[in-house]
Amino acid sequence: MIDYNPKSWFSLIFDVYSRYVIKSLLPLLIFMVIFTGVFCYLVLDYFNLDMKGTTVFHSLLGIVLGLFLVLRTNTAYDRWWEGRKQ
Repeated sequence: MIDYNPKSWFSLIFDVYSRYVIKSLLPLLIFMVIFTGVFCYLVLDYFNLDMKGTTVFHSLLGIVLGLFLVLRTNTAYDRWWEGRKQ
C-alpha cells in the first residue's frame, strides 16, 4: 500500500517514479517546445496573422470530449459488471 500524506502534495508532483519514462519523454518534450515556439513565432510575428478568439471551437471540442469520456466510462463499468457477475 502506498503511504500518502495529503499535506505534502507538492513533493508528489516532482517525484519521479521511473527514470526510463523521463529519459524516453524528455527528447519529445523538448522537440514539442521548440516546434511550438517556432510555429507561434511564424504565425504571430512573421506572417502577422490575426487569430481572433472564438468559443465555438472550444464548445464543440468540449462536447466531443464529454461524449467520449461517457462512452469510455460506460464501457469500463460494463466490463466491471460482467466480471462481477462471473
